[in-house]
Amino acid sequence: MTLSMANVLALDTYHAGSHKAVIQAWMQRSQHNFQLRTLPGRHWKWRMRHAALSFVELCQDLKEEPDCIWCTDMLDLAAWRGLAPRHLADKPHILYMHENQLLYPDAHKQQRDDHYAFTNFTSCCAADLIAWNSAWHRDQFITDMTAHLKKMPDFQLDVEQLHKKSVVLYPGFHYQEFPYPAEKHRPCLLWAARWEWEKGPEILFDALAQLDDDYAFDLMVLGGDPKRQSDLFKRAEQTWQHRIIQWGYVDSGDDYWRALHQADAVISSARHEFFGLAMVEGCAAGAHAILPRRLSYPEVFAHVPETTFYAGDSDSLARVLRGFIETWSADPAARAQRQAAMKRYTWDELLPAWDTAVDDLLLG
Repeated sequence: MTLSMANVLALDTYHAGSHKAVIQAWMQRSQHNFQLRTLPGRHWKWRMRHAALSFVELCQDLKEEPDCIWCTDMLDLAAWRGLAPRHLADKPHILYMHENQLLYPDAHKQQRDDHYAFTNFTSCCAADLIAWNSAWHRDQFITDMTAHLKKMPDFQLDVEQLHKKSVVLYPGFHYQEFPYPAEKHRPCLLWAARWEWEKGPEILFDALAQLDDDYAFDLMVLGGDPKRQSDLFKRAEQTWQHRIIQWGYVDSGDDYWRALHQADAVISSARHEFFGLAMVEGCAAGAHAILPRRLSYPEVFAHVPETTFYAGDSDSLARVLRGFIETWSADPAARAQRQAAMKRYTWDELLPAWDTAVDDLLLG
C-alpha cells in the first residue's frame, strides 16, 4: 500500500551545495507535496546551535498542516522537537544524514569538539526514521559512536538501536549527455572535489609528480576557486600547466557535464567521503573510476565494471595511473558499460525509494 500524496515540511538547515541539490531534486520529482524552509549554507556551527529556534519562527506561516517533517543532520532535531509547537513536534520526522561531525578527519590533530558529534547522535535518537546516504556511513557512525560513548563514566547509551529505524537513500543525479571528443590521442585525467585537505589533493599531485614525461595525458582539476587557491594548488597549476585543459570551477551545469564527458579517468584521493557524488557523475559520463579502497567507495562502485581500487597513498595511485595510461584506449563499449552501471544512481531510478520512505513512515 502506498499513499498517493503526503504533505512534507522540509527543513534544510544548510541550504547550499549537495544539501540544496538533493532536496530540490526530490521536490521537483516527488509525488508528495512540499513546503520548504531553509537557512543559508554558511556558518555551519552556528546553524547547528540556532536552527531549531530559527525554524520555530520560520514555520509560523505554514499554508498546510504537514503529515511529516524532513530535516538534515545540521539540525539539532531533539531541540527542535522540544521547542516546536506540539502540532509540529509530534509529527513523524525523517532525518537525512548527509554527513556527521564524528567522522570528519582532523588535518591539525586538534582536540575534537564532541558537542557537534553528540548533537548528531541525539538527533538520530529523536528521529522516527534515519536516512543515510550510504550503508558505510550508517555502519561507521554506529561503530565509531559506540566507541566514542565508552568515554562516558556511567549511564552507557545504546547506539545499536539506531539500526532498527535506519534506511539507506542514495543521493541521485540528473544525467546530461554530451559528445565524447573525437580522435583523442591521449587520455584525460579528472579530479573533481573541494580543494581541501580532507579530499587529499597532495596525494594526487604527489602521484602525478611520479609520472615522467613519457606518460602523456591531459588534466582537469575541478571544484575550487583559482583566485583563492592555496600554495599547493598554485604550485600544481604551474607544474602541469602544459597538460591542463580545465582548472577550477566551471560556469554552469552544462559546462560541468561537458567537462565530465571529456574525461577518460575520474580519480579520487579522498580521506573523507560519505557517498562520492562527483565520482559517480564522472563514471556516469563514461570515465574509468580510480578510487582508494576505503570509505563508501567499495559499496557505491561494487557493481561498476573495471573500477580500479588502490591502497590510498600516492605511490599506489602513481602505479595505477601508469598502468591506465599505458593501456588506455578510447573504447566506446567500455564507456557505455560504465554509463549503464551508474544509471542506478539517477533520480529516475532512486525516486521511488525516497517517496516510499515517506509512505512507509506514515503507514507505520
